[in-house]
Amino acid sequence: MTITGTGFLSGVTVTFGATPAGNIAVSNSGIFIIATTPPHAAGSVGVEVRNPNGQSGALNNGFTYNVPFLISSVTPNMGTTAGGTIVTIGGTGMLPGVTVRFGGTFDGQLATNVSVASSGTSMTATTPPHAAGLVGVFVTNPNGQAAGPASFFYIVPLSVSSVTPNTGTTAGGTVVTIRGAGMLPGATVSFGGTFATNVSVAVSLDSMTVTTPPHAAGLVSVVVTNPSGASASPVSFTYVATP
Repeated sequence: MTITGTGFLSGVTVTFGATPAGNIAVSNSGIFIIATTPPHAAGSVGVEVRNPNGQSGALNNGFTYNVPFLISSVTPNMGTTAGGTIVTIGGTGMLPGVTVRFGGTFDGQLATNVSVASSGTSMTATTPPHAAGLVGVFVTNPNGQAAGPASFFYIVPLSVSSVTPNTGTTAGGTVVTIRGAGMLPGATVSFGGTFATNVSVAVSLDSMTVTTPPHAAGLVSVVVTNPSGASASPVSFTYVATP
């Protein structure tokens, strides 16, 4: 930072709240000093300049230390391309009036319903629509400070297109493959209201394998539910009596 005044001499010292600054350089004219601020707790501090001959000058509350502005997490870090996912962004130094963009620092899509906690360490926001894929999350305070990126993964909305095989015995234990899109790790699958076991979602998020639970004979709906609460059930499975 630059301190302006008069009568500054070579060898001058500068303190911020009694903590010495570093990298001090004085202009030949003696009218300004360049110095590097030392670490300090948040808040306003006095700045004192002292010449080698003992002369000194001070400016009360001359410098304000702010908490560093950064973002450290986005939870959840995955949602659909339709937008509408409510996320919590963790970090420090967030100010009321902050903006959040998904996809780019200046050209990303703006999140809505942004609300900053009084502590400045978290905020909630609603994701905007965006094409599928991994995007950066960028946050900008009203004073122009910017932080990021964290990341968020957009996926297509949950859908289910097929169950293979689509028949099995009432005893359960049939391993089936369910195909579709937007399936997330942690998803649950129910057959006629009874939950399947051994659910495993493919890395591509477009299929999963499950083991059918026991159920009475007949045609039942297959319902896939993501951890977010989204569900899809346009397919069915037929239970046949165990021979």
